[in-house]
Amino acid sequence: MGETIAAQPTLEAPPVEMRTGAFAMIDALGFKGIWRRHSARDVIQKLRGLEARALEQIARDRARHEIFHEVGGVLFRTDTSLLSDTIVVSASWSGTPRLGNPPIAQSGAELLARADWLTVHLVVEAITAMVVLAAADAPVPLAYRGCVSWGDFIHDDRFIVGSAVDHAAQGHEQAEAAIVWLHDSAKRVIDNPVATGLSGNPAASRDHFLTPYLVPLKKGTVDTYVVNPFLEDMKRDDRARVIARTLKTFDDPNLTPEEKGRVEAKRRNTEAFLTMHHDRWDAAVASMPRLVRYDDSESVTSSEVV
Repeated sequence: MGETIAAQPTLEAPPVEMRTGAFAMIDALGFKGIWRRHSARDVIQKLRGLEARALEQIARDRARHEIFHEVGGVLFRTDTSLLSDTIVVSASWSGTPRLGNPPIAQSGAELLARADWLTVHLVVEAITAMVVLAAADAPVPLAYRGCVSWGDFIHDDRFIVGSAVDHAAQGHEQAEAAIVWLHDSAKRVIDNPVATGLSGNPAASRDHFLTPYLVPLKKGTVDTYVVNPFLEDMKRDDRARVIARTLKTFDDPNLTPEEKGRVEAKRRNTEAFLTMHHDRWDAAVASMPRLVRYDDSESVTSSEVV
């Protein structure tokens, strides 16, 4: 008789729970064929740098909002994952909210709205840190586009699933420019009047990281918020350098004539977007000019995209 082989123990997967919060998916425009323009080693090193930058930003944000846990009973959780050039960032909060003493909000509704608002903010700020690094750092500049949503999701070390994942996954390749935009589900969180009028959470704070913009999509446009492509303390020369390096990512001598036409449209839209933000900081104005449209397609709401 042959030797009996003992059954191998089955490893139980850790329990997974659906969370509610902000979920973003972004990827690099023109990443296909990047190995023809840059060494694979430089590309991998760049992506690892993006992941490290995201983790650093997440750690800083958690420390800054620790008062919510200490006083308000709210604990924020932020996660990030990379699969090649695709980056996923999620954030949620848990705990038993309380007003605290001294109170950090005027009512329970305000506290919940503020926690939701900050959850979106955590994702957006991590994206800003990564996007600026992607564009600014040589020798492999990258131009990212993507979508931020709000809803239920699971985000563990290997799997992502949920309504927020569906919205972000369907929207992250829709922008016809290097723009990260808010799906209507996330936009409603930002627009919540209970949150936007909070002390310590003024509209001016929102205006740095998120600005109103008419985003060009593959089918029409969407009037929503976009993630600011520049850091708050970035100097004029540094912003100009980010613009130049971002636009350079659209230069690819291996494109076919048909591909060149599509890429040129994305380049024009990206240049208009970056120039608007660049001029905005120079002028220090609050009102946002709209994107110069390059087609005659109809505008849609961000919830109609998916």
